[in-house]
Amino acid sequence: MELFLDRLVLVKEALLENWKAKLGSLIVAIIFFYYVQYTRNVTRVVHVKVDIPAVPEHLVLNSRIPSFVKVEFFGPQEVMDFNPANFKIILINPGPGPGENRYRLDMLPRPPEGIEARFDEGMTVTLDRLAERTLPLVGDFQLNSGSDVRIGAVTMQPQTIRVSGPASVLDVMDRVSLNPLRITPGTPDYATRVLVSTLPEFVRLADDQPYEIDVRVKLLDSTANESTEGIFLRELPVNCDNAIPGLKLDESPTVKVLYRAEASVAEGRLTAHTFCPVFLDPNTRNILPSLRIPGIPVHIRDALAQKDIEILEVTPSVVNLQFSVQKVRAPTQVQKGMEEHLIR
Repeated sequence: MELFLDRLVLVKEALLENWKAKLGSLIVAIIFFYYVQYTRNVTRVVHVKVDIPAVPEHLVLNSRIPSFVKVEFFGPQEVMDFNPANFKIILINPGPGPGENRYRLDMLPRPPEGIEARFDEGMTVTLDRLAERTLPLVGDFQLNSGSDVRIGAVTMQPQTIRVSGPASVLDVMDRVSLNPLRITPGTPDYATRVLVSTLPEFVRLADDQPYEIDVRVKLLDSTANESTEGIFLRELPVNCDNAIPGLKLDESPTVKVLYRAEASVAEGRLTAHTFCPVFLDPNTRNILPSLRIPGIPVHIRDALAQKDIEILEVTPSVVNLQFSVQKVRAPTQVQKGMEEHLIR
C-alpha cells in the first residue's frame, strides 16, 4: 500500500511540474491552429441581383429598388469557385402598405457549406396607392427652317391619354408631352406619327393606350387671312371638354378660328374645347395639380361633322386656364320648408 501511495505522489509531481509552461504551450498550439484555419479563409465581394418584390394590386412602387446588392462571401478559398449569378436577393414584407415599408433581405439559394454570406439586413421601399388619370396630350411643333409658311391648325388623335402610377405623382401631372416634331415645309397637310415623350418615373401608359399619336398639321401661306376669298374668321369661347366636379373655369379664354368654307357658318356650329386636367381633392379641398394650368391645346369641333368646313388655324393654339372652387349656394327658406315638409 505504501508503494502505491509513493507512485501516486510521483505521478502528481510529474503532472504539476512546469504546469504553467505546458499550459502556455497548449494555448499557443490552439491559437496557431485557428490562425492557420483563418489564413486559409478568403473574402469574395460580388453583386447579387435583386428580385423585385410583388406588391398588392392596389399599390405601386414609388421608390427605386437597386438592381444589385453587395454581398461578401467569407470562407475557405477552395470552395469559393462558384457562379454568383446562381444567387438572388429577395425582399420580404408580409403586409406592405402605402408609405415607407421596411423589407427584410434574404439570399437564395443558401451559400455552399462553410461559406458565410454578409449583406444588409433590410431595405426601405416606398409604396403608393395605384391611381389612373386622363390627361391632355401636348405637342411641340416647329418648322425646320424659315420660309413663307406658318404652322396652322394641329389635330391629334387621340387628344387625351390615360396614364397609371403612384397617386402622389399623378396628382401633380397636368399633361403628357409628345416628342418634339420638326416640320419641313412641303404639302399643305403634314401628317405623321409622334411618340409619347418619357413619362415620370413609376408612371406608365394605361393598358390599351397608344405609344404613337397621329398628328396632322396645316401649313399655311403667310398671307392667308380672313380677307382672302372663301376664308372666314370666328371668335369662340373655350370650354372644358370634361366634367370637373366642384370646380369651375374662370373667365373662359377665347380663340380665333380661321376656316375655309363656301359661306360663313351658322352660329353655334363650331365650338372650341380643351381638356381641363384638374380635380378637387376631397380631403383638403385643394385644386390639384394647380388652380392655374398653362399651355393646354384647343380643339375645334364641328357640330354637324361635315366636310364642307376646313379648319385652317386656331389662335392661340394653346390657352392658359384658371379654376376656382364652385360655391354651393345656401338653401332658401322655401327650399328649407320643402325639405322639412318631406321629412315629416
